[in-house]
Amino acid sequence: MITLLSRREDGTFVAEINGMPYHVTEDDPLWGAAVSEAQRMGETLGFEPPPPAPEVPPPPRLTRRQLRLGLLAAGITTAQVETVIAAIPDEIDRETAQIEWADASQYERTHPLVDRIGASMSLTPEQIDAMWLAAAAF
Repeated sequence: MITLLSRREDGTFVAEINGMPYHVTEDDPLWGAAVSEAQRMGETLGFEPPPPAPEVPPPPRLTRRQLRLGLLAAGITTAQVETVIAAIPDEIDRETAQIEWADASQYERTHPLVDRIGASMSLTPEQIDAMWLAAAAF
């Protein structure tokens, strides 16, 4: 258990650990715990918590045209996507995926099928995110 006693001008902390004074610096393994405790304590240490992370807007919805042109621009054909869908072992899951793929008028990045197909094509979520944003420009 770490108990913070003060924050020094250099940003490091003076803490008490098991009844003993301790100087916590940024390269110390206890740094994260000290910062978390300082944030929990707030102004009592003269520590201003960092501002909240800016809210990131959700990825845009894509039209069928945008999605397919985006995939093509990334070197992925409609036939490749349909092959991945056809390989889904469960019949109901496969049919559901086929309906989502073929019949949706808009696609959402957060739909689980997007990551499932991407993973089948060895794409990371970061690669999918980048492709998704690029496709929004079509």
